[in-house]
Amino acid sequence: MLKETHHQIRRELEREGAFGVLNLYGALTVLSELTFFAVGLLLLVRVQPFSILYWVLQILFGVAIFRASSLVHECAHSSMFSSKWLNTVFGLLFSPICLIPYVPYQNVHLAHHKWVGVVDKDPTQIVVLTMTELSGIRKTLMGIIWRGWIPLPFMAFVIKTYWLYALREFKKGHVSTGWKAVGSMVFAVVPHVLAIVLLGPVKYLTIYVPMFVLFYLQFENMYIPQHSKLFPYVSQLRRKPIPYYEQDTITRSTYLPRFLSVVLGYYHNLHTEHHLFPTVPWYRLPLVKRKLAAAGDVDYKEVNFLRFMGAAREHNPVDSYVASLPKRGKVETESL
Repeated sequence: MLKETHHQIRRELEREGAFGVLNLYGALTVLSELTFFAVGLLLLVRVQPFSILYWVLQILFGVAIFRASSLVHECAHSSMFSSKWLNTVFGLLFSPICLIPYVPYQNVHLAHHKWVGVVDKDPTQIVVLTMTELSGIRKTLMGIIWRGWIPLPFMAFVIKTYWLYALREFKKGHVSTGWKAVGSMVFAVVPHVLAIVLLGPVKYLTIYVPMFVLFYLQFENMYIPQHSKLFPYVSQLRRKPIPYYEQDTITRSTYLPRFLSVVLGYYHNLHTEHHLFPTVPWYRLPLVKRKLAAAGDVDYKEVNFLRFMGAAREHNPVDSYVASLPKRGKVETESL
């Protein structure tokens, strides 16, 4: 997208109040989600394990956990509430639900927006470079897991990217950031420890593991299309971040009916819209999409995420992802 086009769309969005954060909307959203989790967990504790109602609740909770991760994302951008303090409070509050510590997530995600497209600088994409080291049995095993739609790679990604973040910060000498990350990790874990103590390990695992796996299945399949194989640069080829107005070339949105877009993840599928204007609240993203559709020079990519992932699952990701990496220069990864 041309810089002038981006500025024009931004001015139009500002006139229509698209950057305004509605505190009432945020409050109703978090209240409805917290109510659902409270009522749903009471039902799950009492329902017969592995009954039809049990599995219905597990599916609903798997989707709700993804919505909780979307709300953590909104708080990280300070677009849930107008108050930075309230965004932090509710980002922390929803982090135990999806088991993603808030401070590491926020810091990593904002760095992703800065360095997206520069594969060895983007902390959410640099893991792709490790695939160049896989061969033989490990490559075959990765192919089996991938074709089986087993979300283990994304679970490993979350652990490495967010749960090991504090350790990386301490190694870099960033002591204050490291301790803030540790604090948010403790906050995310404590409710689960208490649940294990109150319910017992077997009951806890029976309640939480299936919904957690379902959450990761959605997490992996909705996230991967957003930047898959859109890695045009390494830092040797581009020293500066790609500006927002050019990020339409390195992001991809996924199509869902509007109702499902909300229910499954608060328009988390409108990813190009989000990257071009990252501080627009989730409920304004359809407006951004309409503005982009009216513009003439937007490199807009939209796919059906199930169809896209179905095609992607036909190939070993080691081969397909490595083939998409920039070819020139020696790629040297930074320590996450």
